[in-house]
Amino acid sequence: MAAIPPLFTVHDNMVICGINDATLFQGRTQAERIAYEIFSDDFNTTMDVSIDELNDELKTLAGMTTAQGQIRLMPGIKKNIRAFIQWCRDEFRMGRDPATVHFLEMYIQMAPLHGEAFTMDNAKVLVLLRKFIVGNTQAEATLRAINVEGKGRDAFIALRTHYEGEGLLAQDIVEAENTIKNLYYVGEKPTMNWTMFERMLKKAYAASDKHEGRVVHSKVTASFLQLNKTAIDTEIGKRPMVMNFTTALRIYRTAVREKFPQGANNATDRGRHLGEARASNDRNRRNDDRSRSRNGGGRNRHRDEEEITLSNGEKIWYHPSYHFPRDQLRAMTDPQRERMSNERAAHRARQGMPARQTRQSNTETQLSELRAEIASLRSNNVPGAVETGESATRISQVTMGTGGTSVMGGRNQQASGRNQQAGGSSP
Repeated sequence: MAAIPPLFTVHDNMVICGINDATLFQGRTQAERIAYEIFSDDFNTTMDVSIDELNDELKTLAGMTTAQGQIRLMPGIKKNIRAFIQWCRDEFRMGRDPATVHFLEMYIQMAPLHGEAFTMDNAKVLVLLRKFIVGNTQAEATLRAINVEGKGRDAFIALRTHYEGEGLLAQDIVEAENTIKNLYYVGEKPTMNWTMFERMLKKAYAASDKHEGRVVHSKVTASFLQLNKTAIDTEIGKRPMVMNFTTALRIYRTAVREKFPQGANNATDRGRHLGEARASNDRNRRNDDRSRSRNGGGRNRHRDEEEITLSNGEKIWYHPSYHFPRDQLRAMTDPQRERMSNERAAHRARQGMPARQTRQSNTETQLSELRAEIASLRSNNVPGAVETGESATRISQVTMGTGGTSVMGGRNQQASGRNQQAGGSSP
């Protein structure tokens, strides 16, 4: 199909002039606002807008507050806008449409290559280029091979030719040729959907049209697009031919969107891929599983878990069914430990399981049993065979604490006690 020149808008040219095209105010950027408010996004208005009117409009925008959408431009940008107005007028006088010409490229091509200003700029460009390529041996060798003293323009052309190529050997031309040769659209695939196909085809078309003016043919082989392709080929054969690259691409795009509303995600084919292989022996796998099971990690995390903060500032995932290491248990606050104990006890009660005995509860149980046994022993009556008078035996004294001298006395007391017993028993 025949190549058509690209179309530019006033907004595109405002961006080329250097106006901010990122900051939004009420849904429009600064470049869009100036293009619509001053030029109505129409090249013909440049024939009516005078330089004084332009300055007044820009002064009004600069005098606004930030809430009102203030636009303040640098003097260099204002100069570019005035140059854009004059350039549009020249294009109309020469019978050309400004929408089909790149303003910046034409502006550069029209710049004179002689005079004092050109000489100064030429030398300045050379200084900047040499500053930028310091340490790049290939670029430095390229400039040393030719005499470019004071000729920044020649130095730039030499570097561009070295890195991008020239003519048919230019890098973008080679990439465009490879794209046109190998690019096919056979349907919505994860590796090549219509969006990717259209983007690559447009890039190849722009490169070929810019350098060579060649015709770019889209390679559409999808079966559901054959009727559209036949209709496009029929229109190409008509004279005069009204079919162009943009129209054909729009027809294909509409057909693809009707069949695949969600793009490649709606296609039935799925790309194949290899899962990541991880070298690990059985011990490492067991350790990994063990570490995942702790603190609710890995695949066994409970859906009712929640994040808590310990007394040391550490954040962990908590659920009463999780196992926590000792350092985390020590770092828990008293309410957290009490809550965990209560929730675990409630779970065991719901499952009909006996309450879990702790060491403290076991000790308290043993102490209560001993107290009960001692109390029962104290409540028993003294046997009748045991004497409780003055002649009570040592055993009765120790057991009941009555009469005589206690065996807990000193040696003299013990000896006197024995003598008394011996005297009392003799005839």
